[in-house]
Amino acid sequence: MSHFDQLFDYERELDVDLLDNLVNIIFSNTSSADKQRAQEMMTQFQSDPRAWSRVPRILERSRSTNTKFLALKILEDVIQHKWKAIASDEERQGIKGFLIENIVTLSRDPAQMVVQKLYLDKLNKVLVQVIKHEWTTIWSNFVTELITSSQQSESVCQNNMNILKLLSEEIFDAWKGTLQFEKAKMLRMQFQTQFGQIFQLCHFVFSNSQSIPLIKATLKALLGFLTWIPPQYIFETELIPALLRFFAIPAFSSDSLKCLTEIASIPNNPPNPKSLQLQFEMINGVLDRLFHLIPPGTDLEAFCGDDERQKLIQNLALFFTNSMKTHGEAVEKISTTASLKAHEFLVDLSFLEDEELFKICLEYWSFMAKSLYEGKDIRFEPQGLMRLGSAGDSPRIQLYDNVLRRLREAMIKRMAKPCEVLLIENEDGEVVRQESPEIEEQILYNSMRETLVYLANLNVVQTSDMMTSMLREISTAIERLPKHEKDNWPRQRLNRVCWAIGSVSGVHQEAAEREFLCIVIHQLLHMCATAQQKDNKAVIASNIMYIVGRYPRFLRSFWKFLKTVANKLFEFMHEKHPGVQDMACDTFITITKCCANEMIVIQQEEREPFVFEILSRLPAHTSDLNEQQKNEFFKAIGYCIASSPEPMNIEALKRLTIFPYEQWQDLGNRAIREPPILNTKEFSSALASILKSYVQIASSTGPVFYCHLQELLNGPFTIVMLYNHYSQALSAYVAEKGRDAVTHHIVRPFRSVKREILLLMRKFVQSDPKPQLVHEIFIQAPFLQSILSDYGNSIEPARDPEVLSLLSCLIQFFKGSIVDQVPGMLGYVFDCTLQMIKHNYIDFPEIRLNFYHLISSIAKYCFEAFFKMEKLSLELVIKSLDWGFKHASHNIAEISLQTLQDVLTQFSQSNFAEAFYQCFLMSLVQSLLEVLTDGLHKSALTLQASLLAHIFVIVLEDRVQGPLWKPEDGSFPSNKEFLKQRLSFLLHNEFNQLTFNHVASMVEGLMLSSKNSSLFKQNLRDLLVTIKEDLYEEQAVEEDKSHVPGLVYQQH
Repeated sequence: MSHFDQLFDYERELDVDLLDNLVNIIFSNTSSADKQRAQEMMTQFQSDPRAWSRVPRILERSRSTNTKFLALKILEDVIQHKWKAIASDEERQGIKGFLIENIVTLSRDPAQMVVQKLYLDKLNKVLVQVIKHEWTTIWSNFVTELITSSQQSESVCQNNMNILKLLSEEIFDAWKGTLQFEKAKMLRMQFQTQFGQIFQLCHFVFSNSQSIPLIKATLKALLGFLTWIPPQYIFETELIPALLRFFAIPAFSSDSLKCLTEIASIPNNPPNPKSLQLQFEMINGVLDRLFHLIPPGTDLEAFCGDDERQKLIQNLALFFTNSMKTHGEAVEKISTTASLKAHEFLVDLSFLEDEELFKICLEYWSFMAKSLYEGKDIRFEPQGLMRLGSAGDSPRIQLYDNVLRRLREAMIKRMAKPCEVLLIENEDGEVVRQESPEIEEQILYNSMRETLVYLANLNVVQTSDMMTSMLREISTAIERLPKHEKDNWPRQRLNRVCWAIGSVSGVHQEAAEREFLCIVIHQLLHMCATAQQKDNKAVIASNIMYIVGRYPRFLRSFWKFLKTVANKLFEFMHEKHPGVQDMACDTFITITKCCANEMIVIQQEEREPFVFEILSRLPAHTSDLNEQQKNEFFKAIGYCIASSPEPMNIEALKRLTIFPYEQWQDLGNRAIREPPILNTKEFSSALASILKSYVQIASSTGPVFYCHLQELLNGPFTIVMLYNHYSQALSAYVAEKGRDAVTHHIVRPFRSVKREILLLMRKFVQSDPKPQLVHEIFIQAPFLQSILSDYGNSIEPARDPEVLSLLSCLIQFFKGSIVDQVPGMLGYVFDCTLQMIKHNYIDFPEIRLNFYHLISSIAKYCFEAFFKMEKLSLELVIKSLDWGFKHASHNIAEISLQTLQDVLTQFSQSNFAEAFYQCFLMSLVQSLLEVLTDGLHKSALTLQASLLAHIFVIVLEDRVQGPLWKPEDGSFPSNKEFLKQRLSFLLHNEFNQLTFNHVASMVEGLMLSSKNSSLFKQNLRDLLVTIKEDLYEEQAVEEDKSHVPGLVYQQH
C-alpha cells in the first residue's frame, strides 16, 4: 500500500481518486490487515494539521460519499477547535463562503435535497460551527442574510429552517463542554435579540406556503425555539391558532402537536389569566379536533396499525399528560367536561399494548394519584375498611371516580413483573427460570407499584374487589376450558393480577387484609389443586410465594396460616421445575426475616417452637435442594436463631450445625489418619462446601455464631490449621509447577478453602460480636498475622482480595482502638499490593478495588494511624490515592477522591497540617490538573472540582504558614500568588497555544470562586472548553500558510 504515501505529500496536488480508493478499502470486505493499514493511514491523513486545506478539492472532485463525510469531519474539527489557528481572516471567510455556496447550490434543487440529505445535513452542521464563532463578532447580520436567502426558493427556506434548528440546539441545549459559559450566554442573547425576524419568517411560511416539506421543517425548528423564546411570541400572536389549524391536517398533526405540547408545559407563573385562558382554549381545541381525527368508538389498537398513527397517538399522550400535569386543576375549574375527556382518553391509551405509550401515561398517573391522595380525606369505618370521606371532602376524587376505577383496572391488567418472581414464560410458551432480572422491567414495576398503592389508598375496597373478581374470572375461565384446551391457561393474566395483589401490601387495615388474603390464597390453592400441567402448577406456586412474602403483617397475626405457608414452601422445595426451588428458598428467607419472633415461641396447640420442628426435619426439607439452595435454607433458619433468647439460640444453632459439623469432624478424622488426603481435590472441595454453609449461617445468626466458631478454632482440625496448610500447599505446588499453576484445577479448591475461611471470619466480625472475642481471635492470637504474612509471601496471582476486605472490616470494627497495630498490619500488605497495581490500571481488579477500600477505611475510622506512619509510608499512601483517581474505573477514582477529601479535612484539624501541606499540596494540585485536562475522567468531574476547590480554600485562607515553593522556584509575596503562578505556568506549558495572561486570568477566576461550588464548576468548565478549542491569541501558527487555490470565496 506504499502508493498511498503520496497522499501525505503537500508539495503536490492531492489525487482525490487515490483517496477514494483508500476510503473504499476501509469500508470494503477486504482482508483485515489491509483494512487496518488503510484505517491507520486515514487517521494519519485526518490528524495532519494541514489536512483542512484539502477539503474543498475533496468535496468538489470525490465520487465517494464516505470520503466527503471524512473530509467534512476534518473541516468540522478545525472550525470547532482551531478556528483562530487558521492564518488569516481571508481564509476563514473563504471556508465560510465555500460552505454557504455548497449549501445553497444543493438546497436550490428539491430533488437533490432528498438524494443528498445526509451530505447536506453534515454541511449544515459544519456551517453552524462557523456561526457559533462569528455571529457575535464579524457576522452579526447572519440572520438577515439567512432570511434574505430564504426568498430564493421554498427549498432553500426549508434548509435554512434546518440550520436555525441546529443552531438553537447547539446554543441552548448542547452547549456544555463545547462553549464557555459567557460565550454561550452571548450567543443566546444574540438569538433572542434577533428572533423577531425569525418569527416573522415562520409566520410567513405558516400563512403563505403550501409546501409540506417546508411547513414540516418550520414546525420542527419552532419546536426547538419554544423552549426559550419570550412568552409574548406564544401568547400575544396567532401562533396557537396556526398550530391548531395544522394539527387538523394529517400531514402536520404530529409535528404541530409536539409544538403544542411544549407550549402546554409552560407554567402559568406568575399567574396570567389571559395565558391560562389561551392554554385552556388550546387544550379544548385539541380535544375538538381529536374526535374528528379519531371518532369516539374507534378501535385504537387497529388505529395504531401504522407507524405514523402510532407516533400521533404517542404525541397525543405527551400533550395531554403535559397539559394536565401543568394546568390540570385550572382546566377543571374552567371546564370539568374538557378535563374528563382528556383523562378518559388517557385511560383508553393505557389499555393499549404499547409499552412506550404506557410509560408516558404512567408517569402522569403516578403524579395524579399522588396529588389526589395528598388532598384526600380518608376515614376508617368500624369494620376496619378504609373509605373516602363525603363528596364534599374530596370533590376531585368524586369527579374522577370513573377514571380512577378504569385506571385501577388498567394497572392490574398490565402489572409488571417484580424481581422476586423468578419464573417467566419464554417465546415457546414454556415456563422457565429467568437467568437475570431486566433492569427496565424493575423500574417499570416500581413505578407501577407506587401508582397502584396511591390508587388503592384512594379506594381500597374497590381495588380489593376488582382483584378478587379478576381472580374468580380467571378461575372460572380455567374450569370451563375443554380438556383438549387445558394447555391454554391464561398464565399472563393470572401473573399480572397476582403481581398487582402483592404490590399493594400495607394499604389495608389488618382485619380487611386478613379477609382479602384468605380469599386470594384460597383461590390460588384451588387452582393449584386442579391444575394438571406442571408449568401451570409452577406458575401458581410462584404467585403464592410472591404474595405471601409481601404480606408479613398478615403472617405474623395469623399463626396457623403462617405455618401452612411455611409447610407449602417446604413442599415447593421438592418441586424440580426450574426456578420453583430457588423461589421457595428466597421466600422462606423473606418470611423468617419478618416472622422470626413467631417461629421461636411456642404457639397455641404446639408442643415446641416451630423453628425446632423445622430443625428436626432438616434432612427431609433439604433432601432435594442443591448446595446453594441448602445454604439459603440454613441462612433463613439463622434469622430465627438471631432473634432467639439465650440459651435457646445456642441450642438452635447446635441443631442447625449438627449436619455440617458431623461432616467437618468426619473429614478431620480422615485428615488426621491420612494427612496426604488434605491435598486431594475431592477432600478440599468437600471442605470448601462445608465452609460455604458456615458462611451463610454466620451471616444471619449474629454474634451467637461464636459458640460454634470456637469448635472450628480449637482442636487438632481447625480453620487456622487448614488456612496455613493450604497456604503452604499452594506455595509448594506453584514453586514446582510455575506461576501459572495457581489457576490449575488441582489447587483451585485450595484457594476456595482459604477464601471461604476469610469470608467466614469477615461475616463473623460484621455480626457485631463482643470486641473482646474479636480481639482474642485476631489481635492476641497469631491467626491474623499468619493470614497477612501468607498474603505478603505469596506470589501475586495467589493473593486473595478477601484478605484486604477482612482487614478493612477489622478496622471498621475496632476503629481507633487498634491505631497502634494498623501500621504493622499495613506493613504486610501495602507495599506488595502497590507493586501489583502500579504498572497499569487494569490488572488484579478485585485486589485493586479492595486496596482502595482499605485506605478509605483507615481514613474514616482510624485516621490517627497515619500519624504513626513513617514519612515515607504516608507518602506512599498519598501517592496511591493520587494514582487511584487517575484510574478509568469510576469506583476506584471516586473512592480515591473521596478519601483524599477525608484526609485533607482530618489533617487540617490536626497538629500535622502544616507538614502535610508542605509535602503533598502542590503535587496533588498538579495531578488533579492532569486528570481534569486529559478528557478521560469526565465522570468524576464533580469530585475532582470539589477537591481542587478545597485545596484552593486552604491556600486562600492562609492555613499554610510556610512557603509552598522551593528555593529554586524563586520568591513570591504569598502562597496565593505562588499557586496562581504555578498553575498558570503548568497549564501554559502543557497547552502553549494559550497565552500566559489568558491562563493566569482564568486561574485567578477559579481561585476566587473556590467557595462557591456552582460558580467554581462553571469556571472550571470554561477553562476546559478553552483548552479544547485550542485558542491562538498571540502566537503565530506554524502551519502551511500558502494560499489554497479555490479556498477563498470569490464574490460574483
